[in-house]
Amino acid sequence: MCTIFYEKISSLQVERFNFLQYITDMITEYHIAKLYNEKWFENNKFFCFFVKMAEMSQSSSVLTESEIVEVSAKGFIDSSLKPGVLKSRLEKVSAVLVRMVKEEEEMKVKLKTYLIPSLFLSGLLKHGDESIRLLLGCCYADLCRLYAPSGPLADEDMILQMFSLMFHQLTGLKQQSDSTINSDTYQLHFRILENLSVYTLFALLFNCKNGRSLLMELVRRLFSVVSPTQEQQVLFHIQTIIVGIIEQSEDKVDRDLVSYLLLHLCSPYKHMFPMRYDLASKILRRTHADMKKTVEDYMLQVLKDPTQAKKAKQEGQSPFFFLYIYFFEKKKEPLINT
Repeated sequence: MCTIFYEKISSLQVERFNFLQYITDMITEYHIAKLYNEKWFENNKFFCFFVKMAEMSQSSSVLTESEIVEVSAKGFIDSSLKPGVLKSRLEKVSAVLVRMVKEEEEMKVKLKTYLIPSLFLSGLLKHGDESIRLLLGCCYADLCRLYAPSGPLADEDMILQMFSLMFHQLTGLKQQSDSTINSDTYQLHFRILENLSVYTLFALLFNCKNGRSLLMELVRRLFSVVSPTQEQQVLFHIQTIIVGIIEQSEDKVDRDLVSYLLLHLCSPYKHMFPMRYDLASKILRRTHADMKKTVEDYMLQVLKDPTQAKKAKQEGQSPFFFLYIYFFEKKKEPLINT
């Protein structure tokens, strides 16, 4: 990979090679390698050096203090602004936030005075213009990245509204063609997905009272954009997010989530949505160990109290849990500890 990168730099021509796009892809490869605990990049100083350069080129190296001052000014963002003006200003805010890095503490302090409170005004959260809500979602995604793990604000209700708005924007990834994928609007939708995946922004919801139900909504929305024509990069991030949700469920995985995944292994879903079947299978195999606690507890309840089985069956869960056992026994992967 480094050789290819060097060759591309050596023969760099603007009309043939988009340098910014390439370094963006390079950073993605780096984070993917870290995600899977791959070690090939650790001893490759050449690769690490250019990744660092790439990250800098996307952040503060091209970000001026005057830009921070402009977007952080009192009244720069206000729900009373005309839609055209508001959209233009949100575009500026979004362009600034995407280039900021966590280590820029002084700049982050400036944002908290006026900008962050203004981005969470009720008039913005409930704005009727979808293009404004999309830009707002991008701003939220970058704010969560910058202020992780605590988040940009402490109000739990606001956090839920923020994530709800962000998750809603993922629907924009559903319809894709060569023209839409290369559009600025599609790239904004993808930016939210990528931030959720690479920086596990959704982890903040585990600390919220109603956060888990919102995570379930996220999973359903992600599955809704899966199709045979979907981009592989989008499918990768979707799988990463759902696996992350399961792995970070400290006590045990929600039964509703397990049932929802298993539903896609059944007919007619298996045949109607083969890509979703494939996604669910991959997720279940990757999170097999994390699922065991949930399934074991369910089986113990059934053995101790038969009425639990009847109740679960009425809720539509029992068949899915037995399917889960069959699924892994068939693959020679023991599920229940004996």
